[in-house]
Amino acid sequence: MDIFKLEGKTRVAVGKVASKADRTNDTVPCNLYGGNGNTNFSVDYNTLKKTVFTDKFNVIELNIDGKATKAIVKEIQFHALTDKMMHVDFQELIPGAKVKTEIPLFLKGFAKGQQAGGKLEMKVRKLKVKADVDKIPSRIELDVTNLEMGKSLRVKDIQMDGIEILTSPSLPVATVSIPRALRGAQPGADAAKK
Repeated sequence: MDIFKLEGKTRVAVGKVASKADRTNDTVPCNLYGGNGNTNFSVDYNTLKKTVFTDKFNVIELNIDGKATKAIVKEIQFHALTDKMMHVDFQELIPGAKVKTEIPLFLKGFAKGQQAGGKLEMKVRKLKVKADVDKIPSRIELDVTNLEMGKSLRVKDIQMDGIEILTSPSLPVATVSIPRALRGAQPGADAAKK
C-alpha cells in the first residue's frame, strides 16, 4: 500500500461562489466523510494531480489544519470541457473496517499465445474490491505467461488473500486474440471454406 501525503485547509465558506473562488486560486474544493461527520476543505490542485493521475492506488494521509486522517479518493467531478478537477470526495479509513474501492490491474509476463503470433488484449483496467483498510494493495498483478492463443483469463482466475473481488467473476480480464492472418492458416480453415 502506497501512502501519499496531502495538505488541506478547512473551508469556512461553502457553495458555488466559494467553490469558484477556490478554483480561481488553484485549489480544489473537497469533502471528507465516513468518520465523525463531514469536513469541507481545499487542497492545492497541482499536488492533488500527483495522487489522482497515477497508475497506482494510493491511500491519502490528509493533514487538514494539523489534524491527520487516512483516506481514499472516492469520487472526482471533472469539468465537462476542460477535464479539470472541480471537486473531490474522500472517504475516511477507519481501522478494522472494510472498504470498497477500485484497484488498478497490471499484466505481467509474455504470454505463450503472443510468442505464437497472437495479440494480448487487456479487457479490464481496474477491479472493484472489498478489503480491510490495512490490506488494500497499490495494484493487482496478473501473470499471463501461460495464456495460450485464443484463450482468456477471467476475474475468477485472480486469487488474493484477504481481498474480496466484487467485479463479475466471468468477466474476461486478458485475452490473446488470433490475428486475421493466422485465422486462415489454422487447420480446418480450408475445409470450412469448401
